[in-house]
Amino acid sequence: MGYALDQITSLPFGNIIGAPLRAAIEAQSVASKATVDFIQTVGFKPKDPETDPFAFKENEEEKDADMGDLRYVTFLYQVKGADGIETDASLRVPVLTIVPIPFLRIDEMTIDFMAKITEELSFALKQTSEMATVTSTSVTAKANWWWASVSAGLSTHLCFGNFKGRAAAPRRYAPMFPAFLELPVDEMHFEMASREFAELELIKPVADRMDVAVGVIDVKSYYIETPEDVAARVRDCLRLVPAERLVLAPDCGLSQTARWASRKKLKSLVDGVRIVRRELGFE
Repeated sequence: MGYALDQITSLPFGNIIGAPLRAAIEAQSVASKATVDFIQTVGFKPKDPETDPFAFKENEEEKDADMGDLRYVTFLYQVKGADGIETDASLRVPVLTIVPIPFLRIDEMTIDFMAKITEELSFALKQTSEMATVTSTSVTAKANWWWASVSAGLSTHLCFGNFKGRAAAPRRYAPMFPAFLELPVDEMHFEMASREFAELELIKPVADRMDVAVGVIDVKSYYIETPEDVAARVRDCLRLVPAERLVLAPDCGLSQTARWASRKKLKSLVDGVRIVRRELGFE
């Protein structure tokens, strides 16, 4: 079991979820008690303030709570009779019939929590005049050392954030160019699918200097792209950059996308790229 999975299984979900639920139940209880107190205080005149109206003595037959005498309000007005003479009249109603009773109820609650677990593998780099070599421990009972030559490119990813499937920044690349063309990298990766390929023309000057990776899968949408959708997007990119400079990818990582949708989207990505590769004679 990996470190990250180990940490997830050790999380106290009973407390994480149970504590807010207990707090909600307690809050509901306090709110209900406040409503009862309001009714008793505003609507009734207690006979004995020291007596709990809901209590009854042992062996006493259970009965309805005696909260005291109702409080009334009397309205005085005049009524004109059939003979045209006005006479005094009154209307006596319980206070609770004309005063709104405060009431608070929790119908639904949402519990959100975030756990950030990072699993990291560190490498010690040793630079020589001819090549970069990487040092690590081998996976054996003893911590033996081994050496391997590494040839790697450096890529940078440009996107607008993906918090719960929503962008977190203004969605325009133009303000970053031409300055970003000076970045010392081998590849630049763009989020494009979620923006309907707006500013796709920017990949042309990028491809003049480095490889360009284009997001042809929208990770923020649950529309499952078809292989034909992907192939059409790849062809649009090839009108601007040569095939040897083009890399196809999702817009961003798939951490915020459901696993079932991620698998289908990645399959469409592979199948769609293969359609164009066959058209170009690469397969």
